[in-house]
Amino acid sequence: TAGNAYFVEQYLKSLVDDGLLTYSLGTLRWHWNEANIRDSTQVTENVAALLERKLKSMSNDVRSMMMVASCLGRSFHAESLRFVFSATEDWDCKDSDGTGNTGQSLVPVPSEVVVQCLERCVEEGLLDRQNQNTSVISGNNSNETKHTTPWTHRKYQYRFAHDQVQQASYSLIPAEKRHKLQLRMGEALVEAYSLLSLSPGGIEDNADLFTTVDLLNQGLHHIPDNDFDRRANFASLNLSAGKSAMKSSAFGVAGSYFRQGIRLLHGRHWSEELMALSLDLYCSAAEVECCNGNFDRLEPYVKEVLRQSNVSFERKLRA
Repeated sequence: TAGNAYFVEQYLKSLVDDGLLTYSLGTLRWHWNEANIRDSTQVTENVAALLERKLKSMSNDVRSMMMVASCLGRSFHAESLRFVFSATEDWDCKDSDGTGNTGQSLVPVPSEVVVQCLERCVEEGLLDRQNQNTSVISGNNSNETKHTTPWTHRKYQYRFAHDQVQQASYSLIPAEKRHKLQLRMGEALVEAYSLLSLSPGGIEDNADLFTTVDLLNQGLHHIPDNDFDRRANFASLNLSAGKSAMKSSAFGVAGSYFRQGIRLLHGRHWSEELMALSLDLYCSAAEVECCNGNFDRLEPYVKEVLRQSNVSFERKLRA
């Protein structure tokens, strides 16, 4: 445990769960047999293995939800998890084109089911629950939990209690299926934000934009080259993510989004229907490289715009 208090707590909980550490009401003391503990357990050098064993001992719904949540990042909203979990309940299945995209509308799992699973993880010390002011509500605060309803928890953001918990949850996803799962999650979030009409601009104005685009980008190799509509849509989302990153002066991150957007258009950059999107992507990529001081990388983007005969001079001025 390397002296980490969280790891010590989880190890002691595992001993209690296995019946190797018990509390006697008669003596008001904890009792254990060191020899039995040595014979029955191993103080793992990799604490992630201990957490993985704990996750495997939980119900299928709880374990699956933790696996899906691990792809959303260190923290996530219950409502976001509800939509992506609904879209990935059958993530072992494939549709006819092998992409895992069923094309069916989302039917979200009941909010109560999501909350019950998440609250179980809070009680087990795997997750922390935060309110909108980001103050942490631990699993020990049972009084607060008793006086809330499932819909009350929509305002809460959950956070993995430790990054090792997130890693252990992610490791349970078969490696060969991770990117396909993340693609389905990203598309589920795009659909969810569209259905919920969270803002006039939809997902582009939502705080979860980066999470959504990152999920989509993880599974891009599962999208056929001739699926032009999806590729153009994802390129547009990468453009939005890049612009949002630039507003925060995260120029390196912004550049990666713009480059991904350009790659997604796959040689169709200057077709009539994609010209405006392409021009915005190339000019934005040039701007961010200028901000980064990478003038050698800036030049190819500018030249690509200037050589387009079907783009007016006025529109080229930005480059």
